[in-house]
Amino acid sequence: MPTLSLPSDKSLYHLTIMDTVKEYIAQLQQNLLSEEKSGYCPNKKLGERQELLEFFHQKVSKEYEAFKKKKLSKSSLAFFLSHLKRRDLYYLKSICLDSEHRGGSFTKTFWGSLKPKKP
Repeated sequence: MPTLSLPSDKSLYHLTIMDTVKEYIAQLQQNLLSEEKSGYCPNKKLGERQELLEFFHQKVSKEYEAFKKKKLSKSSLAFFLSHLKRRDLYYLKSICLDSEHRGGSFTKTFWGSLKPKKP
């Protein structure tokens, strides 16, 4: 069985281990900070409705940034979607994605679908 060869100076060995641990901790902190900035947290479980709201917020915000419009908060978006049931949100998601895949605007379809038709 092979044996590990340790440096003759134990303090040097201790320092190399500590440096490795510090680098690892720094890398973990960077990963956590990048996840917080992106709004994703693996330990945080969202409900279905919250996931859908998050999806709509990301898509609408992305297009708003492209056109340099005022940002839309999650709470205001939730207010606009509050009257819809969960199954209606899934339907809205499918028609918006379909419109986007056909070359249309996700946001235009989103807001157009929420606007009630005049009789």
